[in-house]
Amino acid sequence: MTNFFLHAKRSPNLLNHDTGDFVMSIKLQQNRIKANFWITPSIYGIVAFVLATISTFIDRFLTAHKQWLKLVPSVFLTDKELAHTILSSVSNSLLTMTTITFSSVLVVLTTFVGQFSPRTIQNFNTDAKTQRVLGTFIGGYVYVLVLLIQVRSNQVFLH
Repeated sequence: MTNFFLHAKRSPNLLNHDTGDFVMSIKLQQNRIKANFWITPSIYGIVAFVLATISTFIDRFLTAHKQWLKLVPSVFLTDKELAHTILSSVSNSLLTMTTITFSSVLVVLTTFVGQFSPRTIQNFNTDAKTQRVLGTFIGGYVYVLVLLIQVRSNQVFLH
């Protein structure tokens, strides 16, 4: 606890000299958020969930209103079994691709850390590109999984 107070006295960003309160600067907060590996992939997952929910709403709206359904090209209209098969295949491939990609990268990083620099893992975790790639994989998986669940719930309610 004393180390924190000593650091706060040395750092003008942590101590507000007018009130005596500890205040984090915006830059420091941004760095802490950026250093957290799961923030960006979590945001991608939440956005994917929202988009999947909107897609399901649009699908149910179009099936309820047949006059709007005529505007959709027939290529996009399939039966539930085909949609279930495609979504299952995409879900499995996204999960496999994510696993293989990150396990391969981590094997290389582990070897590199042992021979050169231990800060490599930290740089890998804080890299925005890595977080966006993982976010894209996770977001795609969440999107497909939510749609897959909705296809199954349509089958239960309609039969």
